[in-house]
Amino acid sequence: MQSFAMFSGSFRYEFRMQFRRPALWLTFLGLAVPLGLIYNEALKGWRVEASVSGVVTDLTFFIVSAFLPIGVGSLLADRLTRDR
Repeated sequence: MQSFAMFSGSFRYEFRMQFRRPALWLTFLGLAVPLGLIYNEALKGWRVEASVSGVVTDLTFFIVSAFLPIGVGSLLADRLTRDR
């Protein structure tokens, strides 16, 4: 029970800390909007007869677009600096 209390306390603290940082939300929106537009265009142009290199390129793009905002958010949260 104590571990859940510690987890929920740290979760609330981190959420409040990140929620009050406008740079975090502006950066996330600045990345999410263009990636969403590119993703939308990629879905329109997708064909069943895709080549292997095209499929690998599409998968790489989708993986990068999924994890890039997480990495940027982690950097903006200054976790490395604060944890030291």
